[in-house]
Amino acid sequence: MKTKAACLFIALSLMTTLCMAQGQQEQQNITVQAQNSDISNNLDLKAVATAFGESRDLQEFEKKLNDYDTQISNLDLNKDGQVDYLRVIEKTDNGVHVVVIQAVLAKDVYQDVASIIVEKDQNNNPTVQVVGDPYIYGDNYIIDPGYLYTPAICSFFWGADYFLWNSPYYWGYYPHYYRGHSPYGLNVYLSNVYSHVNHNQRYYYTNNIRNAAAASMIRSVSRNDLAVSHPEQSFSNRNVNVSNKLALERSGSVNGMQARPSYQSSASGVRPVRSMGVNSARSQSYQNQGRITTQGNNVRSNTYTMPSRGLNSNINRSYNSNYQMRTNGGTPAVRQQSQGNSRQQAVRSSGGNARSVGSSRSSSGGGRSSGSRR
Repeated sequence: MKTKAACLFIALSLMTTLCMAQGQQEQQNITVQAQNSDISNNLDLKAVATAFGESRDLQEFEKKLNDYDTQISNLDLNKDGQVDYLRVIEKTDNGVHVVVIQAVLAKDVYQDVASIIVEKDQNNNPTVQVVGDPYIYGDNYIIDPGYLYTPAICSFFWGADYFLWNSPYYWGYYPHYYRGHSPYGLNVYLSNVYSHVNHNQRYYYTNNIRNAAAASMIRSVSRNDLAVSHPEQSFSNRNVNVSNKLALERSGSVNGMQARPSYQSSASGVRPVRSMGVNSARSQSYQNQGRITTQGNNVRSNTYTMPSRGLNSNINRSYNSNYQMRTNGGTPAVRQQSQGNSRQQAVRSSGGNARSVGSSRSSSGGGRSSGSRR
């Protein structure tokens, strides 16, 4: 009897393991096919929200945005055949933190890509909004990520170890971990970035920024050099009949093509994006009647209770005291503008140029800040 029970247990364990392995393989084989080539497809703001929630501070967040292995961003706004470096600029005032993501396009040329607003609500719970820049995503493309747990980075903003982060990097001067590479083909990028979105949490769309002061803060540090020099490439000019990326995805067609991407697994055919939420009955501290969700009509709070213990207290952060400059024969390497508009799409460069320079972080007052040269 004991032998039969043991055999049955082993058989069940093997079946469970095989099912889990098959599920993981199916997840890895998901292929996403875009039906339009709008530039807004090349930076998934849900992946940005995921990376933000998983970062310990803004320095790590900037590193995640530019990570060679994950390639969250596929933007090549200056069309030089290289994925643009994304720098992070922060401004804070009266408990509100604004994080602006800017593409580095040339010497002293930057373009806003997205902004993140972090603040506390009337119940002292932190809230997050990810705002797409209108030039890239159209007007009012705003995501409220419904994190399952309070992001660690929220403890950073209101913790003892907080420091203001303004990226010290600029054209020709990059951190040691940065490796220049060609953009993916769009379908390859979408399939890749799918795995870097946390599908166990929801993403809510809204039409407005909750804090008018935050919108003013964004404008105070905004850089829209590309929008000024090439207004004809704005979202409104690229997509005449829709207001923003969400409307484009829901419109059904753009220039005669299917607008909504299809998510396909090699094992089971069509597979939609999963945005699994937690208990839909969870209360919320505010409601936006115009908000639409990515799945169903359930309403869930996007405020998060701060844990009693600071998440940052035991984090061992290491800051790079030595940065690197891309060099070629001892001089900084500057990415050359490619001839014409031809772009390599599906090949990632296997190596990066060696880069090295020294940089130091200045300290003043009660916190540390990294200076930027803009």
